[in-house]
Amino acid sequence: MRSLMAYHLISYIKSYNYVAPMSFFIIILVVNYAIYPNPVLASYGVTSIYLYIIAAWITVRFFHTEDLVQQQITMLHAKNEMRYFCSKYVTASSFVVLLALISTSYPIVCGMFSKNPTVLEITVGFFTHFLLGLVAVTISVLFSRILLNH
Repeated sequence: MRSLMAYHLISYIKSYNYVAPMSFFIIILVVNYAIYPNPVLASYGVTSIYLYIIAAWITVRFFHTEDLVQQQITMLHAKNEMRYFCSKYVTASSFVVLLALISTSYPIVCGMFSKNPTVLEITVGFFTHFLLGLVAVTISVLFSRILLNH
């Protein structure tokens, strides 16, 4: 499964479908924290909503990276449709983990909060980002045309 996930990741990176959502994500993050000082949990709430939208965008583009013939060949190599789709889901979810880490650590590293956040606030912020991103990935996969056609 690890090699299948690596294949999906390399295929997605080669397609350059990540450039627009990641650029939009970085711009929104920088603009959101451009004005100093920011409250901790309110800022995390706003960026988690942005992450929800970006994660859905990334997931839709991620699931439509391969054309139909290449997808069938990859499913044959995976030996199971369920394994193929699970590896895609886990790989898309790994993007959410990365974006959640960036969203929670960027304002801390750059000192954009009005006070130093506590460990509980950082934990709540990370899990808020992660869970909303995971919901976006799940909803995007459930309504994906690739999954609906199978």
